[in-house]
Amino acid sequence: MRKLFTILVCSFLLYATPALAQADLVARVKDALVLQGQTFTTNCDAFEITRRVAWLLRDQGAQLIGKKPAQNGCTFGDKRYSHDAIAFPTGWRDVLRSAGPPVNENAPTWGLTGTDPDAPLFAPFDPGGTTDPPPTLPPTLPPVDDPGASVGLEQQILDELRAHEAAQADERAKAEAFRKAVGTEYARAGKFVAKFVMPAILAFLGGMKLAQ
Repeated sequence: MRKLFTILVCSFLLYATPALAQADLVARVKDALVLQGQTFTTNCDAFEITRRVAWLLRDQGAQLIGKKPAQNGCTFGDKRYSHDAIAFPTGWRDVLRSAGPPVNENAPTWGLTGTDPDAPLFAPFDPGGTTDPPPTLPPTLPPVDDPGASVGLEQQILDELRAHEAAQADERAKAEAFRKAVGTEYARAGKFVAKFVMPAILAFLGGMKLAQ
């Protein structure tokens, strides 16, 4: 029973860890924006998080989800986007919970959400590109001569991405260790069954036949 419990726990951690790591990336991006003075009162404020996460995960197939003019979302440039979800080849993901008004919680998350086959998908664009962002309060930056001055939002996001990639590498190493542990437990269980359980069952069945 203890071995079975160990296998179940390892399996849960193996599949739950990637989602936790991605939610952590969303949280890191939000924290970096907050440090730059970003406020969150509108859908487009929430989209500042979503579009940056999509850009960081573009190599994993992340795409921004298009919205119709009447749908809830953020109009950025000449397009309207989902302000709280990102599309991937494996499914759509909610990256913010209770995003935008009236709640404006914008809590980092990483959960599967419904898809719309008619919704257009757009490639993420560089947050440091030429497209003007939606109106937000100007960031509050420390003085230039301050030793602790910010190195800029782009550098912070890059640092967060590197930290995220390092965390993912660590989690992959843990996952591989879990796989090996599960395989070892299954192998031991198989040997035990072959050596002790099966002979006992065969002997029991043979005894029943003789009794008949």
